Amino acid sequence: MEKQGYTLVQVMVVVSIISILLTAGMPSFTDFQQRQHLQQILLNAHRLFNEARQLAILNKNTVTVVVEASDNWCIGATKEAMCDCHQVASCSLNDRPMQVSGTHTGIKLADTRKQAIAKVMFAGGYGTAYGSATTLTFTSNIGVGKVVINNLGRVRLCADNSTSIGLPQC
Repeated sequence: MEKQGYTLVQVMVVVSIISILLTAGMPSFTDFQQRQHLQQILLNAHRLFNEARQLAILNKNTVTVVVEASDNWCIGATKEAMCDCHQVASCSLNDRPMQVSGTHTGIKLADTRKQAIAKVMFAGGYGTAYGSATTLTFTSNIGVGKVVINNLGRVRLCADNSTSIGLPQC
């Protein structure tokens, strides 16, 4: 009489091998998730600043981007002099919400001007940011990424040497 199936020892060996492989791969997966999250936050902030600049040029009106660099950071754009980027409908352009929030992200934001609430103002018609150029530094466990706004209003992304998130080095 022939036996079919696997013995208990064979099943336990397979389960042990699978658990070892999963345990070894978990840190890599966690790093991947954190890297993707940092990259997404950077891209969202870059998009917000570029759209604010483009609308300032197109509508020939000054657009203000409010940056609140606290533990619960946020960034919002408006045609008004100020907006509360923590309020959902407070920061908008052309009736479209323009906000990036750092709530529960594990990513910290710092502004080179070291102000709790800073403004970047894009001049209407030209899109320049004279007097409000800055570098926003986003820091996570996986590394550091930056959104750099110069006096001409150009917005660019970069990362430090140790961060491999697919951005050029600063």
